[in-house]
Amino acid sequence: MNTNVGVDVAFKDLMNNGFDAFFVAVGMFGDRSLGVEGEDLLGVFQGVDFLRDVNLGKSPYIKDQRVAIIGGGNTAVDAARTCVRMGAKEVTIIYRRTHEEMPAFLEEIEDSLEEGIELITLAAPVRVLGDEGKVTGIQCIRMDLDIFGKDGRRKPVPQKGSEFIVEVDVIIPAIGEFSDVEKLFEGLEVETWDNGTIKVNKKGQTSIPNVFAGGDVSTGPATVIKAIGDGQRAAESIDQFLSDENNKTYPWRIHKTANVEFDMDAEPVEFARQKPERIPLEKRIKSFDEVEQVFTKEIAIKEAKRCLRCEMEVELLKE
Repeated sequence: MNTNVGVDVAFKDLMNNGFDAFFVAVGMFGDRSLGVEGEDLLGVFQGVDFLRDVNLGKSPYIKDQRVAIIGGGNTAVDAARTCVRMGAKEVTIIYRRTHEEMPAFLEEIEDSLEEGIELITLAAPVRVLGDEGKVTGIQCIRMDLDIFGKDGRRKPVPQKGSEFIVEVDVIIPAIGEFSDVEKLFEGLEVETWDNGTIKVNKKGQTSIPNVFAGGDVSTGPATVIKAIGDGQRAAESIDQFLSDENNKTYPWRIHKTANVEFDMDAEPVEFARQKPERIPLEKRIKSFDEVEQVFTKEIAIKEAKRCLRCEMEVELLKE
């Protein structure tokens, strides 16, 4: 507990202390910097750090401030919506690609626009402006989308002479996270991808046979449920690795086919998707209450009746 591996103790030393297997799930805990002049001014807060501080009750003063969020992912949108709830005067998201290319969840983006957050797309920061050590604004430049890069996305390139200024009091960069894997595995040869994430096989196993990894540190920033799934798969893999039994069957992997009468010749009947109730806009922007409410019993039953009978395809394929 309260031990920083790679600082307080070396991972290499742990491997020599009698442990038979390891699971690494350190996440992506570091914020990437903007790399522009003025980023060290008072009023610049990194996205993940900001959200963590809000959760711990020690966040910076945001009420009545003009805030700019840099980035288009879920961290950026979460930070923007959080600032609205903290009473910010204005909140603006600045993203270097188009609205459609924002990696944040679509419903989160739509909710942020409903909550009055301004979105400036095809723009990137070039300098943080300040006076007496405090942020007064951010200088940006318009972007065009050029040729496709290795990631399959068009590369943003600056428009010469298109600089403009957004006057703000607070800037929250949220342009991505990273893990210091090299420091963690100092002295060990663990294979990584170009983006710094750990290479694993389908069992979550790294290039060192008794070291497994999962979650963001192996996939890059993703969802909580993806990390939970990685953890379950790794637990199974470690169990098989330690017992030298590769074909174990686990109870949660046994799926039973529901015995439900189904007329293959019947015409399909359309049932509209049931949407959970949402708290009113004027209430949600003033609190951190859950926006989407849980299904009532009646609505849950209606939604369940929309079952597409996925197992029917499986049974037909078997035949």
